Amino acid sequence: LAASALVRAGGAAVFIDNSAMSHGGQDWLELTDDGSSDAVCFAFASVIEAPGLLFTQGMHVMGMPELFLPSDESTVDENSLLEIIRHMGALGEDEEQRDWIGEHPIGARFKAELIQFSPFAPDSPFYNPFGRLQLIPQARCTETG
Repeated sequence: LAASALVRAGGAAVFIDNSAMSHGGQDWLELTDDGSSDAVCFAFASVIEAPGLLFTQGMHVMGMPELFLPSDESTVDENSLLEIIRHMGALGEDEEQRDWIGEHPIGARFKAELIQFSPFAPDSPFYNPFGRLQLIPQARCTETG
């Protein structure tokens, strides 16, 4: 990657505009040297915790929709959401993802509903053309049909 060459030439850090993340130079080199799907996810996507909400930013770099989960409806934390991302990434490019109810390594079950709304304009680096998946805990799925 070009950013790695800049770091090796003396650059201090790499800023990822699609997720508003920065990585120190040595951390960036470790991520690019690793090259695994986990490293790519960590390099380009962030998990953000806001009052009542846990969501991702930057998943479009991996060709995936953003994920969001109301945090007051589940005990899922940031690390658990990362496990869900890994699990969904293993599914590949499944067009039926929005109807998928999955059981994850954390033991939780969710239905994923695709929402096309984006809070960002199409010319924004934060815009995700793949939409957003709202993760609905299984218990709520039975309540709403």
